This record gives sequence, C-alpha cells and structure tokens, in this order.
Amino acid sequence: MQRTVASLIIALALILVAGSVDVSGQEPCSVASDFASLRELVGAQKVGDCLGQERVNPQTGSSEQRTSGGLLIRSAGSAYTAFTDGVTTWLNGPNGLESRPNDQRFAWETDPAALAASAAAMQTGATPTTAPEALPPLTGLPAADTLPLPPPPSPLPSPAASPAASPAAVNAIAAKPTTPPTPTPTPTPAVRVRLREKPDSVDTGSDARFEVETNVDEGSCTLAVAYRNREAVGVAVGEIEDNRCEMKYTVPKDTRTGEATATITISAKEGTATVDDDFEVEEGDTVLGGDIDIELDGVNLPDEVDVGDTIRIAVDTSLEERGSCEMTIAWPRYTGFTGQKQTPDDSGRCSWRVTVPTEIPRKGTATLTVVVRKNNKKNSTEVRTLTKEIDVRK
Repeated sequence: MQRTVASLIIALALILVAGSVDVSGQEPCSVASDFASLRELVGAQKVGDCLGQERVNPQTGSSEQRTSGGLLIRSAGSAYTAFTDGVTTWLNGPNGLESRPNDQRFAWETDPAALAASAAAMQTGATPTTAPEALPPLTGLPAADTLPLPPPPSPLPSPAASPAASPAAVNAIAAKPTTPPTPTPTPTPAVRVRLREKPDSVDTGSDARFEVETNVDEGSCTLAVAYRNREAVGVAVGEIEDNRCEMKYTVPKDTRTGEATATITISAKEGTATVDDDFEVEEGDTVLGGDIDIELDGVNLPDEVDVGDTIRIAVDTSLEERGSCEMTIAWPRYTGFTGQKQTPDDSGRCSWRVTVPTEIPRKGTATLTVVVRKNNKKNSTEVRTLTKEIDVRK
C-alpha cells in the first residue's frame, strides 16, 4: 500500500507542476462520493470547483479529479483520500483529516527521493529533473514500482577472506564504532485539537454539549454525529475563543438508541484537525425544543400519577430573576390545566403544585408542557420548550 501511496503522490505533484488548466469549454462535471466529503472537510472554497470528471490513472490505479484549487486523489485499494494545492496536502487517513507541507511526511507515509524533488519543484516553479518534458493531463505517469532502480551496491569482501587484509586491519575494522542512523522526527501538525468535555450518554430529546481545546486562536469548529454506524450528519458549529470551542445540539426524539460517534473538526488559517469519540444514546422521556442557548431541565417530573394526587412540577433554567415560565397540562379526556406564569427565582427555578382532577373519566396519558421565555418581546425567538408524557391512573 505504501508504494501505491507514494505513486499517487508523485503523480499528484508532477501534474501540478505542469501548470494551469484551460477550463474554456470544459465538460460538465461534479465532485461526488468521498471526494465530496473531503472537499467539505478541507473547505469548498479552498478546493474549488471540478475541472473534469473523476478518472482512473492507468499507470498508478489511483482515482484523480482536478479542481480549480488543485487535485483530489484516492489511492488504489485504499479508503484514504488527499487534496493538494501545490504547497500543502490534506489527507483523510488513519488519523482523520490532517494537513502538512508538501516537503514533509507523516510517519505512516513513504517518502521517496523523487517525491521530495517534485514537492520542491512545485514550490519554486522549476521542473523536477526526474520529470519528463511533457506530461499528459491525467494519464501516462509512470508508477513508482516501474521506475528503474539503481543497482544494489557490490558486497564488500570479508576481511578474513581478503588476502591483502592484515590482522591489524581486521581488528581496526571490528573496533570502529558504528554510528546509528539519525531518526527522522515526525512533523508536528500545525493544528492540534483535543476533547475537554463530552457526554458519556445522552437521552433522546435532550441536549448534548461538547468542548474542545486547540492551539490556534481564531477559526471555527464543526460537530458531526453518526448514529449506529450510519453516515455522519453535521449538527452544530462554533467559533474558537480563548483556544476553546463549544458546541451544543438537541438529540432528536426519534434517534435510534445505541452507540454514536461525534467528530469535531477545527478549521483555521493554519490548517485543519479532527478529533472523535463515542457516546451512548438512550431512550428519554422528555423532549426539548427551541433556543438551545436557554438551558432547561426538568426536576423530578413524575412519570405516573393517580387521580386526586397533588404533584410538584419544577424546572431549572439558565435565567435568574428574569424572563418567564409558563406551564400547562392536557389531562386525558378532561379540561386542561394552566399554571400561573412565573419569573425564575435567583437560582433560575420555576415550580408549581398541581392536583390531579378526580373527575378524569378513565386512565390515560397527560401531556405536560413548560415554556420558558428569555424576554417578553413580541415575536421573540428566544424561547425554550419542554414536553413530557405522564401516565394517569384511575
């Protein structure tokens, strides 16, 4: 696989050296499949529009597609995709999306000398000495495993077998210290990110909060979630402040329970980085809606009641001595109840005491609704709601 990766990157570099592409009268094209996903991760504006349909390089077996910003490429027999603009390469590899300068390599990549020469040529505008004088648009590039290799060095004669070797020379060779090769350090990514806070489990209908820390000062973060091994869907965005980024979203009520994977991508002028983690989705009995910046939690809300019971309804909010709380209960086959409108106390709590009507004709399900308003402005969208079903026993 490493030789294939090397081949496709060499081809990628040589293609970009060839120069600009005349897009006049180009065939209709589109970016599809995993190239489209990589384009969204890197940034649609940076990758640009396609300049032709995706095609297979017959020499390397890799799939390639030119864009107005560079080249998209996928190695043969691998799920890894890459994009380069001639200076920087973005790879969606085993560690998620990573970026690096063209003259550097990650530890899991092969770094042949020809690739380094091509990368240097892209930065200076020179033609690499190993490149042919004329290159076809996307085909005809030799694969790395077909390039002529230099002959192996001739083995040195053993000192013991050489008639000219004296015992003193043999001892000198044996005593000479061997200098170990200097390891090539792994380049440090320009953008780093780590999770600071994330939920271990979230109920359907409830809020989930994620916070990451990064080494960049400005940029944005996006949160995508994949439920039960399905395709990831973007659910929230945020801005980096003080090297941190926070994102929240409400898990839909009809979400399938089980393991989910959250993927957070940091995008900044220095590059991009991703981090992901798993959490459990469990069945919830309340549903939140509206402005997610208003925190709203039920406090010991009952699951079932008997007629004639006196119950306590309480919610905690992020509003302290401001805004308002409204509560209603739709009883089964009986007149509904509306609680007194309240202002949250100094701890942000609103509460009501309610007696379940004895006139309810039969058992059924009541629906509790709490509405919290940040202010009383007409047509304000700063409103949060909580709904919950309660079993009523006769």
